[in-house]
Amino acid sequence: MKELLQNIDNWTLIKIFGGLTIILSAIISFVAYFIKDYFLNKWKSNQQKELENLKALANQNSLLINSHTNAISSLYLASNEKRIEGFEIVWCAMKEIKEKIPNLVTMAYTILIKEELINLPSTNNKHLKASISEFNFNEFFKFTHNHVKTVEKIRPFIGERIWTSFFVYHAFIGRLSYLIDQGLKAG
Repeated sequence: MKELLQNIDNWTLIKIFGGLTIILSAIISFVAYFIKDYFLNKWKSNQQKELENLKALANQNSLLINSHTNAISSLYLASNEKRIEGFEIVWCAMKEIKEKIPNLVTMAYTILIKEELINLPSTNNKHLKASISEFNFNEFFKFTHNHVKTVEKIRPFIGERIWTSFFVYHAFIGRLSYLIDQGLKAG
């Protein structure tokens, strides 16, 4: 070996070092490839687990949203049925009040002029006289008041606008009836 080392020229030395460098770089590349592959697979595995966790969380949130949406829609449908029922009650109450309004009340304030209205108690019209004698404000008030109590029970379901419209309608008709009643009593 001593002899070999003494007889080495530069070209042989370059060949030895070049060969060793190629072999070493191949070994380092080979090891680096396996290390890179190991870390890349580990990173992919971690990312896959994280992705699966996020998918599970997204599915869980989606189920929660769907269950809440279904609950809200079922409540809305139940509430909507109650609202429609309430509107029907209000409509029927307004219709019944309108049907119960004496013709005298509507006629007195729509058709008759002021002089005819003042002379209403002394009219010769048999139909009007019958209407005047049949009119009982207290009965009419009880009738409309019962409807107001019925509608007031469903007030939360019909909203303030419908309630106000109904109440104003009831109050207006009641006031007209009261004025007719007082006017007839006063002559």
